[in-house]
Amino acid sequence: MKLNPQLCRRASSLRGFTLIELMIVVLVIAILAGIAFASYQQYVIRSNRSKAIAAVNKVAYEEERFLYSYGQYTANLTAPHGANAASSGLGLSNTTCDAKSSDSACYAIAVNQNACTDNLCYAITATPQGAVQSKDSCGTLTLTSSGERSASHSGCW
Repeated sequence: MKLNPQLCRRASSLRGFTLIELMIVVLVIAILAGIAFASYQQYVIRSNRSKAIAAVNKVAYEEERFLYSYGQYTANLTAPHGANAASSGLGLSNTTCDAKSSDSACYAIAVNQNACTDNLCYAITATPQGAVQSKDSCGTLTLTSSGERSASHSGCW
């Protein structure tokens, strides 16, 4: 039986990929996936920080409304509005977490009135929570009743 020379040439030109070539492709894909994941995490961190800033500004707005209604600020975020200042609060959530968030990458919101004795000042803090958000270089965000904003690094507000 004689072999056809054209078939032999075709068979030798139809070689597949070598293992080395496949490993290089896998390596390139892994590097690109690593870069994309890191960029995505930074996007999530910035997005959650924006939600925290919005929440802090809302608390500050509600504190000013509370001052107008009751003549003082309150440290009670979660209690609803009531008839008197002692039993009233702002009726807000003390966190920026969603029920859908599995990592609870969010901020805990708190109001501190220890800076003054007459209940006419406050400091609102947003502290990062969760494994992802704790990597935020801005750290705790703070807004005072005088309008001063602070964070661990400049440019966070």
